Amino acid sequence: QDVQVAQAGQPLDDAALFKRAKEFLEDAGKDRIFLYTHFAGALGSKIVQPDPKADPAAAPYALRDFGKDYRYNAEELKTSARAKATVDDYHAAMKAADASVKNLVDTLQAAGRLEKAVLVLTSMHGFELLEHGYLGSGWTLYDEAIRVPLIVRAPGAVPAAKSAALVSLVDVAP
Repeated sequence: QDVQVAQAGQPLDDAALFKRAKEFLEDAGKDRIFLYTHFAGALGSKIVQPDPKADPAAAPYALRDFGKDYRYNAEELKTSARAKATVDDYHAAMKAADASVKNLVDTLQAAGRLEKAVLVLTSMHGFELLEHGYLGSGWTLYDEAIRVPLIVRAPGAVPAAKSAALVSLVDVAP
């Protein structure tokens, strides 16, 4: 019954989202709840929210630039300062998202809800980081772009198992 969506022009902030999720859990008490949290650290990063004052020659590529600002061939792109800055920013964004997920799991455990919680962790899409001379997502069909993590934790409902099978977004909904 509580839906919150980021407003246009406001970067998504995983820390603020985690804070709101924690408040929601505290407000729920022992009630049964459904909590969907979309941590999107990369969406608040410099590759989505570019710094207008940054030197364009060294600043990370903005997502809106992917696919149209290619003065480099694949080898040049691998050594460009902008590509390195983009990869570094992407890694920082994923580290922040990982920390947010850990904080949420720790909060569920502290609230005594973890053992009955069904957790599903996945991603909207993959992201190529120069594995095939490309930087970004949504333009190719390489595994890096279309394969996503899929982790399901459902104590008592799904037996513990691990599979090395590759997961694509078409596998998530079913």
